[in-house]
Amino acid sequence: MALRNITKENFVFDFDNILQTFNPEKKWNLSEAHPSMNNDLRLSAKRQTLAIRSRKIIKGDRRSLGLPQICESPTNSTDMIVRQESPWDTYRRIGVLEIGGQVIIAVDLSRSSRMRTFREYARADTEQLLHYFRNSDNPNILCAQECYLDQSSMYALVDHLPLTLNDLVRCRSLYPTEAELASIISQLLNGLCYLKAIGLTHRFLTCGEILLGYDGTIKVGCPELCEACDPRQSDLTYSNLLPSIVMCLMQKYEKKNGTIGVDDVELWPVGSNAFEFLSAASSTISVDELKIV
Repeated sequence: MALRNITKENFVFDFDNILQTFNPEKKWNLSEAHPSMNNDLRLSAKRQTLAIRSRKIIKGDRRSLGLPQICESPTNSTDMIVRQESPWDTYRRIGVLEIGGQVIIAVDLSRSSRMRTFREYARADTEQLLHYFRNSDNPNILCAQECYLDQSSMYALVDHLPLTLNDLVRCRSLYPTEAELASIISQLLNGLCYLKAIGLTHRFLTCGEILLGYDGTIKVGCPELCEACDPRQSDLTYSNLLPSIVMCLMQKYEKKNGTIGVDDVELWPVGSNAFEFLSAASSTISVDELKIV
């Protein structure tokens, strides 16, 4: 399901302004220079300015190297790097968004056109989250490329998905087709089955914790809300949570008093695949079995 295409904006350097501020003690007037020197002076100033701007100042203690971590990591884990340092020695914050929790948008200090997405977590949850991210080898759950640990927080460098299913639900004029609904639910179940397989359950899953990309990619987000759980308890949990998610996608709201169903039987006829799935999701059937409903 492709909602819209991603457009990227480039950062452009204004070299004329850079030249005015390059040497504040000595004002360069290139227009008065000898014509043969004009181009050389401008080129030299640009190169020196870019070199200064692209430098990374090394701060703090000795950095942890990523290659030994990759070589020593178990074969069943991802190649995620854990760095004992602040990410803000390498990146600069430029804004915070609310997308299934707070998302920090940052740029590389040495290359400001490269944007990155970070999620911040409490340092007390580090052990649980590192276990999650080191085992996050599935396209439908939030994965981390690197993790940074400073004195107070843990930061995960993650893929940027700009929406949640809540954004789709809030759009009152846009209803998914049955094929689009099937794509959403199929990816969601794939992520939940993987979490179940590694012994975790998302105990508070709603449309607001399910991330959505412009290309239709679905990822289960908010790993801090996952808990260790046995498979049977996982299935019971999801039998309570999934019907609410599916109803919101089908008709923008849940029915009152815990009733499961849809009001618009013209849009979602009784006997349709979507209606049958909603009925099956409310039973105690396992999420693995729901994948083949």
